[in-house]
Amino acid sequence: MSTTKKQPSYTARELEEETGFDRRTIAYYVQEGLLPRVGRRGPRTRYPRLVRDRLLFIRRVREAEEVGEVTAVSLSDMRKVFERVPPALIAKVADGGIAVTPELVERTSTRFRLPAMRRAMLEERVRSRDHMEPPSELQFMAAPRPPSDPGWAEVREAREMPREVARPEEDDHDVDESETAAMELADALGQLQDRARRRERRSSRPLDTWTRVAVTPEIELSVRGVTDEDRGLLERVRGAMMRLLGMS
Repeated sequence: MSTTKKQPSYTARELEEETGFDRRTIAYYVQEGLLPRVGRRGPRTRYPRLVRDRLLFIRRVREAEEVGEVTAVSLSDMRKVFERVPPALIAKVADGGIAVTPELVERTSTRFRLPAMRRAMLEERVRSRDHMEPPSELQFMAAPRPPSDPGWAEVREAREMPREVARPEEDDHDVDESETAAMELADALGQLQDRARRRERRSSRPLDTWTRVAVTPEIELSVRGVTDEDRGLLERVRGAMMRLLGMS
């Protein structure tokens, strides 16, 4: 006799506490398509583990950006990562079981099939099979079970998750284009500032190199203490400012 393991769920407050993102940011990520919509909001609304895993995944990616392990990942690229990488692997990264690597967040469609990542996917499937002996990795790869098999329960559940989701409590307004651009700008500028400050602390002398970012022929942004590694963030800043000015 098999039993179905109930998947954990989280309140908006629990998501804030576990991931470090406030409700406004979570609502912004829902609006940007990074998180699923789960229904009408309310004080008893609970969010599936997929929401928690994706938020922690974003956190891990931002941390990897800060130490130079990966280049800056835009929100549109992050959305593509969620579209192509299996939920089981997102969860592994979220929990620290797999490190964030360039191969994971680059736009190529098959890079996630690295040995360690493939192994994580197989382990996740094996753990979901609670009523029969788990097959070896080679057996599993040679003779995969059909989608109706219990080993595919988690994958099936992720695919069948409702698309209409409540925004987190207290965030029932629509985030318009200008507000989205403003939040994107604030996020990118905050990351640039943090990186510049860390470089200055590590440097034996003040960083006096300034980089100019042309937004329009009349507007330029000057940033101190950035390097070529920050090119992606600078482009995010420029793009967000142009959207705020109604030029893209």
